[in-house]
Amino acid sequence: MALLDIESLEIHYERAGRRVETVRGVSLAVEKGECVGLVGESGSGKTQLFLASLGLLPRDARMQGSVRFEGHELMGADARALNRIRGSKLTMIFQDPLSALTPHLRIGAQLGEVLTTHRGCSRSEARAAALAALARVQISEPERRLRQYPHELSGGQRQRVLIAMALLGDPCMLIADEPTSALDVTVQAQILAFFETLRAAQPLAIVLISHDLAVVARLAERIVVMYAGRIVESAPAARLLARPRHPYSELLVQCAPKIGGPRLERLPFVPGRAPRGEDSFVGCAFAPRCPRAAPRCREERPLLETGRAGAVACHFPIDS
Repeated sequence: MALLDIESLEIHYERAGRRVETVRGVSLAVEKGECVGLVGESGSGKTQLFLASLGLLPRDARMQGSVRFEGHELMGADARALNRIRGSKLTMIFQDPLSALTPHLRIGAQLGEVLTTHRGCSRSEARAAALAALARVQISEPERRLRQYPHELSGGQRQRVLIAMALLGDPCMLIADEPTSALDVTVQAQILAFFETLRAAQPLAIVLISHDLAVVARLAERIVVMYAGRIVESAPAARLLARPRHPYSELLVQCAPKIGGPRLERLPFVPGRAPRGEDSFVGCAFAPRCPRAAPRCREERPLLETGRAGAVACHFPIDS
């Protein structure tokens, strides 16, 4: 049984009389101790997929499908049942560390709240555990950081605070949404190295949401590519990076900057624009941008078919 099992999940909104679809029938399973990289352009549905899993979507979101964690159904669960899981067994590091932290509360209070809520710790026990958590993520001067407010910390320090907060509940699964996007390359490397150390120390499942293939390639064992609210390819990381089968995956790999490669006047890019949630299409959503598109692609939506090399949703996959 998978640790997290998402089946046929659909998410849409009704905005100004128009139907806006963000996730269109996605099924995804994450096993215990597995690290999955989820990639795709902004608006592809990556974050929405896991906000739905945690019950954190806006009230006007409409959902269908199933989300099971450790065999328990989360779709439709009440707030009390969800709060027993999120923040303890299942945690998420949000994309913007500044907005994810409460601006008028000191760091120590925010870390301590996790422990008093999920573990019933006293204030002194919570403070000691919070101090140890900051030391664990190698933040400088942890005693001082406990007394500071979020705006007094750098972006890298705030990100480390969020990681420490996510780990306080001793989770078995961690969802990291663009955990390095706002950081400089040196701090990025430090954060990724910490994730590697963390996985080596305990059997922690990680879902790494990112648009940066270089970040995902360093940690993930499996890469899942999303486009227009659907999964278009899923394969072992090494296999997908070396021999992508979907044309969109191939373009993403080609667009990743390569240090030491030939100097180009212009970096490669994916032509055209990604479809919006309110856009409707009959065939493959990627067909207008695809260099391999044929008439069938514009008339018939390809299904996600699984084989020995992984799964791909394409009428004409690259190795065929």
